[in-house]
Amino acid sequence: MVSKIYNRINGYTGFDLNEIYNCGGIVFGGAVRDSIADMDIHDIDIMCFGNHQHESLGIILNENGYFSHKKLANRDLQSMYKGLHVIYEPITYIKGDRSIQLIRPSNEAYDVISKNNTLGSVDMICCAVSFDGNNLYENYPGAIDSCVIKLVELIETNSMYNPSTSHMRREKLLRRGWHDSMTNSLKRQLKLNELLNIEKITYIKQYPETNHKDYTTRGYRDMPF
Repeated sequence: MVSKIYNRINGYTGFDLNEIYNCGGIVFGGAVRDSIADMDIHDIDIMCFGNHQHESLGIILNENGYFSHKKLANRDLQSMYKGLHVIYEPITYIKGDRSIQLIRPSNEAYDVISKNNTLGSVDMICCAVSFDGNNLYENYPGAIDSCVIKLVELIETNSMYNPSTSHMRREKLLRRGWHDSMTNSLKRQLKLNELLNIEKITYIKQYPETNHKDYTTRGYRDMPF
């Protein structure tokens, strides 16, 4: 599963994101969701934790032919975070028809617990997944299963939920072939995968809350999990 996600994301970007991961960049949301679900990736969102990390990642993107267009940030994402004081304005990098967004949490979201909360405060369960190049993370209970069976469930109690935007995003996924309710067929699919050990997923429920290092250093990827 991890290698599939790694290769699918690299296939979309057109270059190996290993250096992005080495600098602490974390791919989250739709690109990870769609990689698990074997759906087309439409853009890449990278969360940047650490002072000036987005500048370092921006240089890497420039070196690989991506250039910033600040006014082209994803409107869905902007509307979800608007007024929440969770992130600063995303910076969008474009290369041809491919789009990568660097997203910075607000200053108070740099600690590990806030990091978990930020990545888990999505409006749909299936979007609460993230990937650091080595590990697949589930930032909300049931997120990975939701991706595997392509199930769309809104989380109306989460901070990023917005009635109009979230329902619009839900409808977009339904048009792409996702499901809006758990059926007996989907339950059987999950059970069959479990019994046959098909694509058995190993994941970490949360980022570590102790012994963490400054996210601007490469040492972050050497933290014990």
